[in-house]
Amino acid sequence: MHASIIADPSGEVIEDTFNTNATARKALDRLDRQNAIPDRPKRNKKALRGKPDHKAKKYRRKEKRRAALAARQERQMNVRSSKTQAGFGVPLS
Repeated sequence: MHASIIADPSGEVIEDTFNTNATARKALDRLDRQNAIPDRPKRNKKALRGKPDHKAKKYRRKEKRRAALAARQERQMNVRSSKTQAGFGVPLS
């Protein structure tokens, strides 16, 4: 066993004894990488787990168009039925 100890610049021990030089070097590399990569700020956006809370925009648009078409068809049917009831005969197409 090698008596390798890794300490930070202030003298605080970070890693203690290692079995081989290779493990000591790996630990040094790992510490260098950790110090080189800045910490990411925590994101406020929620992670999607399972079903999303709202429907996709494209689907909402399609629903809106379908509802408008149904309303338009309903109004047209009412107009045509009122014309036939009023005695105008066969409705115009």
